Amino acid sequence: MNTRRMAQLWRTTIVAVLLCTLAVGSAKAREPHRDLHGSHKSVAVADGRLRSADGNTYFVVQPFGKGIVNAQLSVLKGLEAAKRHGYIFVVPPMVQWWAEHEPSYLLILPFNHFYNAEHFETFAKEYGAEIAWELPADRTPACMLQQQLSEKAPQAVNKATHRAWAQEYGVICLSGASTFFTIDGADQPQFWPPDSLRQALKPSDVYAREAQKMLEEVARQFGTKEFVSVHVRIEADWEEHCAAAKDRNDLSSALFNNNYQCWVDEAQTAEVLERKLKVKPGSLLYIQSTVPLKNMQKLCSKYKCFNRDTVWKERSEEIPYKKTSLVLSYLTSLLAEHGTALYGNIHSAYYGELAKKFSAADKPAHHLNADCPMNELCN
Repeated sequence: MNTRRMAQLWRTTIVAVLLCTLAVGSAKAREPHRDLHGSHKSVAVADGRLRSADGNTYFVVQPFGKGIVNAQLSVLKGLEAAKRHGYIFVVPPMVQWWAEHEPSYLLILPFNHFYNAEHFETFAKEYGAEIAWELPADRTPACMLQQQLSEKAPQAVNKATHRAWAQEYGVICLSGASTFFTIDGADQPQFWPPDSLRQALKPSDVYAREAQKMLEEVARQFGTKEFVSVHVRIEADWEEHCAAAKDRNDLSSALFNNNYQCWVDEAQTAEVLERKLKVKPGSLLYIQSTVPLKNMQKLCSKYKCFNRDTVWKERSEEIPYKKTSLVLSYLTSLLAEHGTALYGNIHSAYYGELAKKFSAADKPAHHLNADCPMNELCN
């Protein structure tokens, strides 16, 4: 077994152990801590198997993705599925897969670092969902095994598997990409959660303050708080994704709108903004991308560009995890919500989620993608 494969397996095992053992470390950071479901024994060993003893089923979803939007989608879809099936939703921490330095490492960030936990609890109650802030310890062994299985064989985590796990173990634990495609054991999974659920995730006080500080810095530097939010998805990983999904009928990308080309470079972005979307040259654009602005001359020579780093100053005493991608992507998205309009790549979950928020606020949102040629491969 090569070193890279061993590291990958080791990382998966660490995540499963940490998630199940800590079982939502956010509970430890909240005062007072709420034990919603008592301390009774919930799993017994019988005939060599773990078996549920109390009739309850806990639903555990490990947030998936390097960016905050994918993690949010996992949480919201998990809450909805748990409510619909009568499961108890275990509120998860945010698993940080990598940090902006070498070597990369795993970090578990408490839920209430990002979100208002009291608001989430109140919303869940009104929504009719039962939640817990930790997984009963006796269900941890089964959870660990399930997470590793859902990571390695997501295609096998179907409705029948869900039913069997609920009946036998009283817990369903999902991990990795399976949180998108098997969260409900559905044959035809829905990518987006119900719109009403977006109200569940309210920024914590620290992030609400940071968003306001960034907005004030925009006004200080540019003399206005009005700007257009533009998501420019031209990173290397996205180029690889588009190259691998040229077939518009590829099931791996069937959850997105495949009538539009995947790749939209910087030059195309500038052209579409001016000619199709009628954004006047010289307008103030808030660019959301990890590609530096100095590498976007075709776009930023025509428009006045700024990004998160232009207006956000690191304050470690306020945000101790400032170098992690979840933190950076959350800050980026919170400022983007203040734009007067949103433009981005329709194949990106980040753009799609923001577009729904803009629509709810009655603000324009439009994709930058060109139509796919009929009866031809779409790139």
